[in-house]
Amino acid sequence: MRPYSIATLLLVSFLSAGFSQKLDFSILLAPTGGVHSPRDFVIDNDGCIYVAGGAREGVPVTDNAFQKTYNGHSTWSGGDAYLMKLSPIGNLLYATYIGGKGSEESFRIALDNSGNIYVCGSTWSYDFPFTNNAYQKKKGGDADNFIIKFDKNFQLVASTYLGGDGFDYPTNINIVDDKIYLTGRTNSSDFPVTKNVIDTSYHSWQSPNPQWQDMIIDVSIAVLSINLDSVIYATYLGGKDRDEIISASFDNNHNLILTGLTWSDNYPTTSDCYDSKLDGGRDGFITILNPDLSKIIYSTYIGGNAIDNIAGPIEIDASDNLLLSGSTSSRDFPTTSDALYNNFIGGETDGFMMKFNLNTYKIIYSSYIGGKENDEIGYVAEINNQNYLLVGSSESTDYPITLDAFDQSFNGEFDIVLSILDKALSKIEYSTFIGGSKNDFRLRFQLIKDRLLFISLQNSSPDFPVTKKLVNFDNNEISTLLKISLKE
Repeated sequence: MRPYSIATLLLVSFLSAGFSQKLDFSILLAPTGGVHSPRDFVIDNDGCIYVAGGAREGVPVTDNAFQKTYNGHSTWSGGDAYLMKLSPIGNLLYATYIGGKGSEESFRIALDNSGNIYVCGSTWSYDFPFTNNAYQKKKGGDADNFIIKFDKNFQLVASTYLGGDGFDYPTNINIVDDKIYLTGRTNSSDFPVTKNVIDTSYHSWQSPNPQWQDMIIDVSIAVLSINLDSVIYATYLGGKDRDEIISASFDNNHNLILTGLTWSDNYPTTSDCYDSKLDGGRDGFITILNPDLSKIIYSTYIGGNAIDNIAGPIEIDASDNLLLSGSTSSRDFPTTSDALYNNFIGGETDGFMMKFNLNTYKIIYSSYIGGKENDEIGYVAEINNQNYLLVGSSESTDYPITLDAFDQSFNGEFDIVLSILDKALSKIEYSTFIGGSKNDFRLRFQLIKDRLLFISLQNSSPDFPVTKKLVNFDNNEISTLLKISLKE
């Protein structure tokens, strides 16, 4: 049992770190209904939260919804997208389904400077609601990307399919210079690539197991017009095995920074790379492309001699260090001499955090973190140029927790872990569990203005600390959003 009540949770302080924590809200948003897709969110300038996810029946749609009813089928893979807007204090302002008679999943969301809302995902529906100006009006393969654009009043502006003859899934959507950058995964041999890009050829893979032949194995990158009526640039990226983008962002020159995973021993690297070889069964990678996708500026493997996983959104600190996080089963994962933990700690996987400098292309800091079971760090961010925030998930009862933690006890199958480290990353100043008696996992994170931490997750814990409910817990996984204030 957790030793503190929800009321205590609202008041608990990061005493040793000089921080205080307040759980502004924890909301049950929608039942997933078995639609296993990440729940993404963005925050506008007014502090309102836009959430994109997947569900079957049970989403609390509003009267002005674009689509009030569930359209998807009822098999194990069925599902529609949903889009919600919440006020800064967590009140529901808008909610709608989005989808056709098939299935939609793998959702991402973005806002532009005018307040337009972009939701992308993957669709099996032949009747997805595209618009007359759509670049692609027919589904091309088994599953295509979709991108749908609403104005700030949730009126439909544009919508299109994007894909080829196989499976296409998006992993990130970014709006830069009035263009839409969509990164994803594909096994379509005819993905709509353009001329003069880094790679126009699909890297087909002959699996040793026929059941694996349809695995998504290449990265796809497409730059679309802001009205979804044309593809400006598009390319493949990858090697002869499976490759996958995890996160995408941009540097000050609007070069595209990608982090991901690769099983390919010929993934493209540059001559000045940190590591030119696949060291284990799966490594991470960092790749930087110019804005028109015609040149690889820098590319390297990151990993050890086993399985490595880069997770979480890209963050860059004040010293131009790319902050990486994830999990690793490699006993020789690259760590630095000043690491908090130089050696693998336990379980099948440890979490890790890394600072990789974007000017020198060197690892500035790298450390394991975790306990005797499985751990993953899903997010690292700098706070006020003074501290580093780590958030992840853990199965370890002995994950390093401080004495002033709001919850010192491991609660269930997977718990959220939240830690604050000093500027030198040499000391854990505060660390706590957050969770219920079952799984709390599949996390997305965002830190706003060094003060507000948002966490999106699926949880299956009926006793997860909740302050608001748009739906009731139904003994299944529930899409949940937390907002936590960090104050000095």
